[in-house]
Amino acid sequence: MKAVATALLLLTACSSAQLTESQSLVDPARIPSDVPVALHRAYWPIVSGDDRDLVLNRLNFAGQAIHSGAFAPAKRQLDLALDDILSVFSNRENAQKALRLWHEEGMKDFKGEPYERSMAFFYRGLLYALDGEFDNARASFEAGFQQDTVAMDSETIADFALLLYLKAWATGHMDDPELLSADAEEYRRFNQEWPAPSNRERLVIVETGSS
Repeated sequence: MKAVATALLLLTACSSAQLTESQSLVDPARIPSDVPVALHRAYWPIVSGDDRDLVLNRLNFAGQAIHSGAFAPAKRQLDLALDDILSVFSNRENAQKALRLWHEEGMKDFKGEPYERSMAFFYRGLLYALDGEFDNARASFEAGFQQDTVAMDSETIADFALLLYLKAWATGHMDDPELLSADAEEYRRFNQEWPAPSNRERLVIVETGSS
């Protein structure tokens, strides 16, 4: 039996772009047909905004789309945003090179802070889980955990235990006891207060606050 991830989701970024006068006019012909009319204004910055803010605009839209239940366009924009993120922050060495380049040449294209990048993978992992794609969900949660290691401070150590919990939870639905045991043990190294994840039918995630 496939697990069902039931989530109250609201993705918020640390900053949000304000619509300019020209952006206040939305051309529906330039918006995909699966984007609900109520989300056209949220989608419009992806079409009309500065390329430097494209990742931010994709994430902002995806958050609103998830909250509205428009999962198909949310998944598409998350995938595009994550492709851009991984083109720079695929590992710590690449990230350090990119950060040096940005500082030296003033290149400030938004690719997210570590927390924002981790949360983008978090939401994509939940959407994979909703589709019953637990191998992809596991990979997404793992990628989100790895993003927590990529920061300007090279000594930063990943400690996003929730992503490890979800990674092990996804593994629990993949019929691989050995991998589940390894993932559960990895999670317990970061958090011994919560019980290790188990294969349960329903996962409920409730978000509070606006961080």
